[in-house]
Amino acid sequence: MRDSLNPDAQNLEIKNGEIFEKNYFIKYFAPFKWIIGTGEFLDYYEEMTQQSIVRHLNRIGIGLESPDYVFIYKLHNKNGGDKFATMLVNPNRPDLVGKKVTDSYIDAQGKMFRKEMLKGVREKGEAFVTYMYNKPGSDDFATKLSYFKYYPELDWIIANGTYLDYLDKRVAQMQNDLRFEIKNTISYLVYFLVIICIIFLFVAYIFSKCINSLFEGYKKKQKEQQVELKRVNTDLKVLATTDSLTELYNRGYLNTHIEREIARIERYKPPLSIINFDIDKFKRINDTLGHLTGDNILIELSDLCQSKIRKSDILARWGGDEFIILVPGIDLKSAVSLAEKLRKNIEEHPFEIEFKVTCSFGVTQYIEGEGKDNFINRSDKALYEAKNQNRNKVISL
Repeated sequence: MRDSLNPDAQNLEIKNGEIFEKNYFIKYFAPFKWIIGTGEFLDYYEEMTQQSIVRHLNRIGIGLESPDYVFIYKLHNKNGGDKFATMLVNPNRPDLVGKKVTDSYIDAQGKMFRKEMLKGVREKGEAFVTYMYNKPGSDDFATKLSYFKYYPELDWIIANGTYLDYLDKRVAQMQNDLRFEIKNTISYLVYFLVIICIIFLFVAYIFSKCINSLFEGYKKKQKEQQVELKRVNTDLKVLATTDSLTELYNRGYLNTHIEREIARIERYKPPLSIINFDIDKFKRINDTLGHLTGDNILIELSDLCQSKIRKSDILARWGGDEFIILVPGIDLKSAVSLAEKLRKNIEEHPFEIEFKVTCSFGVTQYIEGEGKDNFINRSDKALYEAKNQNRNKVISL
């Protein structure tokens, strides 16, 4: 018999009443005609590997100049709860490591950011969340943007975040470096001019042409830098106001625009309405056909609705599969007509999936003095009522 190390998946053994995979090494000892073997359960190696990763990450320090760090949850319940996960890694909060955490924890502004994170994990397996959190090495709080990714094979949520003020400092530092570089370039240029003028005065005509060429190149470079800076500022503005998936306006932009329209209403008294809608049984699409198909449906639906509204209307992705259209100058009756038109267009649109895609709509008109939040909440109530009435309906309040 030859020596044998067999990692085959058929090597199974019962441990604590359950069946697990096990690796064996078997040796034939000829003098005694013995077969000697030893084995180890594979889940032991997996557990040891995970513990090694956790220990290594917890030993990594946080630099105050670059306060980004990785933190890891061991997920117990995707739906949340007081003990929905155990904190495995958190260099910024070592007091939480090994403890179970709740999804109702609030940040410095009262936001339950873990609930928002879990919603993204349930719907897409990942989430970008902005919240207020204390900075490493200080008691100060700052706005933080974190990316959470769920790994089902480990039941881990691995996250990495960065503080937005750190990004601002990096931009400011780049600007200072650029100014310093320009200042040095100008200084070197001046020194060069003085030396050249003293030594080569008799070739002033030729030299003046060379200097003119240098200045033209410098102005061209400066112009290119200005164009690039303007492009970067434009890109940043688009990122701050646009939903990355559908390219519609995002929730932040819509909130700001609603406040502006309300201020205009209080002065000039024109009507203002909101159409709030979402996709019926969208979770079934994601669960059955996958999140990529769900994303494609959101994009196609956004393009369809954008093509059916006025240029003055603001269509924004409110979150997940929920959208809001702000329709200035339109009363409730006209807004309901527009919503009904959109509902029919969506119902009749040939989405390339096996399910019929429909939407439920909640419509409301602004009441003077009620404020933005009540205005939006009434449209939410109308939308919920449309859901309660068997979906694919337009309800107004």
